[in-house]
Amino acid sequence: MHLCRIECYHEILFNFPLVPFFKCEIGLCNFRLHEKSYSNGKQKYILEEYSVHIQNTKCDEPTIRNFIERVVQVFHKPKIVVRCFGLVRCEFVVEMIRLLNNGMLQEVMYSMTDSSKECYNAVFNEAAKLKKFSVQFPPKFRFSPPTPLKLDELTVSGPWLKMDDFMDCKTVNIFPDIKENKLKWNIAVNLNKFFKRLKGSECRIENICIKAKMEDKFRLRIIKGVGDTFEEFNVNFLRKDRKKSMIWWTEKEFCMETDVSD
Repeated sequence: MHLCRIECYHEILFNFPLVPFFKCEIGLCNFRLHEKSYSNGKQKYILEEYSVHIQNTKCDEPTIRNFIERVVQVFHKPKIVVRCFGLVRCEFVVEMIRLLNNGMLQEVMYSMTDSSKECYNAVFNEAAKLKKFSVQFPPKFRFSPPTPLKLDELTVSGPWLKMDDFMDCKTVNIFPDIKENKLKWNIAVNLNKFFKRLKGSECRIENICIKAKMEDKFRLRIIKGVGDTFEEFNVNFLRKDRKKSMIWWTEKEFCMETDVSD
């Protein structure tokens, strides 16, 4: 079996690569609620619209939890990606991460639109050992991670956060929730300070990509005092740890790449 699919408004989806059965790895696990679903506070999700796809199908957390536990036991060395959207309870997400975070869980994508600071801390505490973590923050979110993050890849969507919080993540992708997707002057100033600290530090971060438009004067402010050599659309600099990094940009993104071939 290379594909296991349970489709309903609360869907669970497993994809397997086309390899022999005994080598199958779990590729994707979705917990997704319909936009008109809601939790009744008793670990069960209520669907307001009838659908033939959910006849005789339990949409409750114990069923999902037991199903995941059985899959983990059946498949050889499973690698799991968990994506949580909609109205999935924060506590349930934390429990899922804790259940799977013993070497099997590889990646979590979680929308924290309605989450509290306490939930944010709990999710990040459990996700700190992951390889990949994608998170969407609610508006006006202004918290720093409660524990150091050493992820291979971190993707952040939402309000602007301190880049210093993520210096030990290898790759950081940022989708800032800002007006017209354009960076403001104060963000350019803070990025300039960050790149100067990065240049004089020893840390894990190698790649950065900020998905946002910016005016030329903002780009010039960001790279001011950072580069050792300049070209038309990129700047090169040598970091304290002898890593060679290059900042480059296009109309819609601003990025840094690091040469780690040595």
